[in-house]
Amino acid sequence: MIAQTIDRREGFHYNASMPLLIDGHNLIPNIPGLHLSDPDDELRLVEMLQTYVRTQQRGPVECYFDKAPAGFPRSQRMGAIQVQFAPPGKTADAEIEARLAQLGNQARNWVVVSADQRVRRAARAAGARDLSSEAFAQELLSALKRANAPVKPRLEKPEDRKLSSDEVEQWLDMFRKGRSDDDR
Repeated sequence: MIAQTIDRREGFHYNASMPLLIDGHNLIPNIPGLHLSDPDDELRLVEMLQTYVRTQQRGPVECYFDKAPAGFPRSQRMGAIQVQFAPPGKTADAEIEARLAQLGNQARNWVVVSADQRVRRAARAAGARDLSSEAFAQELLSALKRANAPVKPRLEKPEDRKLSSDEVEQWLDMFRKGRSDDDR
């Protein structure tokens, strides 16, 4: 376990067991192989964070995202990670700021990870430490490498399969039949 992490670019020390509030969509572009355009980017980030927490014996981690993908609950515990999706009409940034307000004086025990300067200012105003998404991504990748945990490469999208002329004809027949059934 790393007792203390030094972020030279950020210029401060923080205890590696301090809990984290992470702005997930700000972190994703800083992780090679993850892309905001991927439908499973949030899940893949959470899987990486789970490995990080387990191997680094990290304190609690809450990861915030903007709107939830279809079928996902707004709040869900995924292993050691509490995942929060902003409700319609709100942003992850606003949810992080609300969480900081809810923590009150306890916010000083937390580290907020974001690339958003407004969120980072809110963290400092609440007494929390703030860390850039870029700096945390480097820490995350280094920890995964030390633990020999794979960083999942971007999933390739399968190519569209071309239909044979027989398959096209079968589909056309099916649609024609459906139309003639509706005309009755």
